[in-house]
Amino acid sequence: MGVGGVVRDEVGRWKGGFARYFEDGDSLRVAEGLSFCWNAGFWYIICESDCIGAVKAVQVPTLDRDNIHKHSDIIGAVKDLVARDWSVKIVNIPREINSVAHALASWGAKNSPINVTWRSPPDFVLQVVGEDTYSPM
Repeated sequence: MGVGGVVRDEVGRWKGGFARYFEDGDSLRVAEGLSFCWNAGFWYIICESDCIGAVKAVQVPTLDRDNIHKHSDIIGAVKDLVARDWSVKIVNIPREINSVAHALASWGAKNSPINVTWRSPPDFVLQVVGEDTYSPM
């Protein structure tokens, strides 16, 4: 499985992207995306994910039972990132409008065990970038 994400500005322009291989990527995708945004200096974030489980896991308060979740370390890391001094909202979106992230994740699954980032869209996603619908922010 791969992890991939795209960072866009408020009108949908590409600001960055990332991809890599990871065995179970939904929660990690959110963590990688937020880390990418923090490191790039983006302070007002709407993080969109098509994985309702990952979105719900980071939106609910931490309880003792959360420590037994198989991804409790990643969920905790996401909550720590959200708690930093910036504005972050994590929302669920339909898979159909998340094609660029899926193209990047597919590339990551086949090509890279390390995190790869792009400031400009790589050639293999150019068509999808043009076709992808992004949700209004």
